[in-house]
Amino acid sequence: MAFRLLHHAFPGDGDDIAQDVFVKVFQQLYDFRGQSSIKTWLLAITRNTARDVLRSAWVRRVVLFDTIRSRAQTSPSAERESMDKLMAEEIWAVVLKLPRKLREVLLLSSNYGLSMSEMADMLRVSAGTVKSRLHRARAAVNRKLGQEAHWAGGGRVDMKQPGYEWERRLAGKPPVKNGFTSELENKVRERIRMTTTTRRRAPLRTAAALLCLAVLLAGGWRFGDDLKQLLQPRPHADVPAALSKDPLAAKEYDLKVQQFEMNNTFEYSFKKPFNIRHPSVKLSIAESPDALYGDPGKFEAWFDAEQPDVVQVPYNVYAKLAADGRLKPLDVLAKTDKSETGTLYAPLIELLRQAGGNGELYGLSYDLTSTALYVNEELFAARGVPLPEGPVTAEELLQLAARFRGAGISGLAAVNRSNPFATVAVAGQTSGLQTIVDQNGRLRAKVDSEGWKRVWTTVVDGYRTGWMNQAKPVQYGKNGTTMADIGKQDPFALGEVAMTLSQSYYYGNLKQYEQSGIMHFNWRTVPIRLDPSATNQEAYLGTSTVYAINAKSAQADAAWELLRFVAGGAWQRNVDPTSYLHQQVLAAPTSMDQAFRKEWEAFYAAANVDSAKAASGLAASGDPRLIQVNQVVYKLGGEAMDAILKDGKSVDDALADFQSRLDARLAVIGKGGQAP
Repeated sequence: MAFRLLHHAFPGDGDDIAQDVFVKVFQQLYDFRGQSSIKTWLLAITRNTARDVLRSAWVRRVVLFDTIRSRAQTSPSAERESMDKLMAEEIWAVVLKLPRKLREVLLLSSNYGLSMSEMADMLRVSAGTVKSRLHRARAAVNRKLGQEAHWAGGGRVDMKQPGYEWERRLAGKPPVKNGFTSELENKVRERIRMTTTTRRRAPLRTAAALLCLAVLLAGGWRFGDDLKQLLQPRPHADVPAALSKDPLAAKEYDLKVQQFEMNNTFEYSFKKPFNIRHPSVKLSIAESPDALYGDPGKFEAWFDAEQPDVVQVPYNVYAKLAADGRLKPLDVLAKTDKSETGTLYAPLIELLRQAGGNGELYGLSYDLTSTALYVNEELFAARGVPLPEGPVTAEELLQLAARFRGAGISGLAAVNRSNPFATVAVAGQTSGLQTIVDQNGRLRAKVDSEGWKRVWTTVVDGYRTGWMNQAKPVQYGKNGTTMADIGKQDPFALGEVAMTLSQSYYYGNLKQYEQSGIMHFNWRTVPIRLDPSATNQEAYLGTSTVYAINAKSAQADAAWELLRFVAGGAWQRNVDPTSYLHQQVLAAPTSMDQAFRKEWEAFYAAANVDSAKAASGLAASGDPRLIQVNQVVYKLGGEAMDAILKDGKSVDDALADFQSRLDARLAVIGKGGQAP
């Protein structure tokens, strides 16, 4: 904050001001009465120190120069990254020239996320004054940008967006050279340690002062630590836990982290909190093309050329890199620092060990993908139907749903709203039924067995009598669709269906529906019991992303700390509770919100899941031949279901036709051709 407030008048010596702030915090810790948040208290000290400097005679006599780079230094034909940087610089240039009273409320709101009441307490003015200043500040920036926003390529700032697009760009650091460098951190530590030689209870004050360093370094990141925990004495500690236990503090690192272009989860959710804990580690992003996401071979070629220290990839890519010796085994690193992976879901760790073929662990994940039964408790109670207990089989699930026949609501939502066959496929595969078999290298269909006929007959009855709900596909608006819009079309969220079988991503959807006021009932999840020979094991045990270390990385210690941090889920405590990241099913059950345990615990309790079979299914998920086969099966299966429900065809006749047509398509695929 000191750099932002002083930039226009005093651009070159922000480090000295920052040091003064930390020393004042150290000296005033026991004067803090807890009447505001620690964050507000820190910002108030910073603001007052900056104002003292601005009032000094020396500053008033100095001729100052703007350090913001002009537009002329960027070519009108620059790439997107250069354009975004230039746009940010233009906005910061305008903001930093505002009068101090307007500038500080704008930065406290946009950059540090303070509420009106927090700003009023900090500035010792009324909330009305804060609101007025903030309005004037925004209006001043709008006027200035409205006159000067003429960047190349027509990249004008859209000031009609809620909260203003230009204001969102203030969430990062201003484009100036000053910052919280390792050199500054060392200076602060030294000044505080010198002070501790003449003061009592110094370790505690030092911890608080360096915690301030971490808070300000975060640029406004929310710390959830309770003040009482902060004030607990810690013998021989002259830094907070986040820094005193930092095994990387004595060395500078520059980790190159791979990230797919379409996925910025790491950059915007993990990078900042990791840097708070390990300020000596610089994290550089290496973007890999999205086209490589499902192609292990091409990604490996990119990997060999770019040599990132850390990768974040889907399981099939991870499996190839591990099998080809591109990744560093993690068991040795875990033993060296006495780290344990015991907090992570054990079957997921076993899944990750399958990749290399030798039982070694080569990667860690922060999320778990699985499938469970979502249950509306209130609809069960209203219809007098007992809630399901413990893992249920696919057959038991269909029998339970059939109890809602004639109840005015449906018992079960279809698995796929675009294809009624999908429910049959999931129920059959979970029960151990095979769709396709390999006979001496020849693919043959097996969809007309007695087992499949029983599943088809049950599901068809559900569609015909109404206990199975086949909703219309989601209608997306021309100008985009919000999660609330989707929720208003979801039969389960609207209380029209008692149960739905879905994957773990749906858990996050329901939490967002609740926040939007769409869902108003009690619900829980129930685990599924797979047949030991189930052919869709990967649907019940998987992960969206695996983090792994390059076997050639010379910074394995820092890379290992990054993996531990991401997989452990500690970052989630500082994530907005309303964000999608906070509503994922995590690899560490202990990191989940225990208050809502009944809503997520089923994902960790699926019965008879075989990690080896799940690994095999995930590793083959990107196989073009397998993808083509699945597309053909679902297309023909959907047509068979339509023939039954719309044309009145019998289940036996429809399955006989399905078997014949599928065999013909598989024969073409088996010869390397494209199925018509």
